[in-house]
Amino acid sequence: MVQLNKIASSFSRSPNNISVTKLSIGNINQTFLVESLNSGFPEKLILQQINTSVFSDPFKLISNYIYIYDFAEFDKSPSLFNSSSILPRLIPLVKSDNFLLELDGQFWRAYEFVDSSTTYRCVPSESIAYQVGYGLGSFHYNYHDLPVNKLHTIIPNLHNTKHHYHNLVQSFKFFKGLNADCFQFNSRITKLINFVDQRKDYIYLLDFRSSENNLGLQLIHGDPKISNFLFDQKSLLFRSIIDLDTAQPGCILYDLGDCLRSICNIGGEDPQDLLDVSFNLHYCQSMLDGYIKAYPNFLNNFSIVSIANSIKIITFELGLRFLSDYFLGNLYFRTEYPAHNLFRAEVQFKLLESIESQWDSILLFMNKQLD
Repeated sequence: MVQLNKIASSFSRSPNNISVTKLSIGNINQTFLVESLNSGFPEKLILQQINTSVFSDPFKLISNYIYIYDFAEFDKSPSLFNSSSILPRLIPLVKSDNFLLELDGQFWRAYEFVDSSTTYRCVPSESIAYQVGYGLGSFHYNYHDLPVNKLHTIIPNLHNTKHHYHNLVQSFKFFKGLNADCFQFNSRITKLINFVDQRKDYIYLLDFRSSENNLGLQLIHGDPKISNFLFDQKSLLFRSIIDLDTAQPGCILYDLGDCLRSICNIGGEDPQDLLDVSFNLHYCQSMLDGYIKAYPNFLNNFSIVSIANSIKIITFELGLRFLSDYFLGNLYFRTEYPAHNLFRAEVQFKLLESIESQWDSILLFMNKQLD
């Protein structure tokens, strides 16, 4: 704790009297709330230790964030927001203008705390689903003309579903090699492998690399799950979008599908029971209403089928990633117990089954709502 306080004090303007509390958020980085105990100088910061096993070059993360923040801050064209209202500000070190602290091979950064805000692990209402859609649509609208050639690609093949499928095949071979003495695998694993094998053609549903799809590239968030949206505590209106570590050039359909995957799962990302997992059509409709309100021109670029397919493929893809990580020993996603990523894969594939069972209804309301 002494070391943690020392790190926090490198960013705090009241370094001699602070408290540091670990927050149980995020699957990759470790996050802490830093609070000043000095009543005359109230201050709150979000402190993060960057997971360099995933983000090997933290300087690229900082470079991307500053570029994105400054684009909205100084762009003079009409927009729904500027960066100061949607993106938390990076906090420089007290004794320099740098935004990264390197200590014993570890990298740390800090953001301003968005006061009077709240977030959710599960969407509680259609009105919040609408606000999430409005927030993501605002983000995409505001950055649709950001020159992406100046952005670093943080995670190559982030949404290359073929790549993730082949990774799963190889990681399962690795897992079987480690467990060569087992004549029969856990029934949970067997069920998931069979599930994937039956749907392996899903990897061709949406591929922005294919010239026939012509989906185009612009800035994507990369991880627009419900917990990465902040809302005003009183009005519950969209306030901010956070965690831009995976922001990079990409196809915004992956963002849209990922966001719908997250907010429409009434059981949340880590439910108590698989029986709690289900895709909520009403949340899907509300989210799309909010998104189109913020970014109406979006509909000019994509077919309704491709929008619907984005939900299906991103859910499948995330399940592949969780299962691969489990087979490799939980190297990418932080876990609370050894089989956590196995359970996460089960959640995504259960959600995919719910999407499949309502597929005709999804296409029907999208055709009415978006046409």
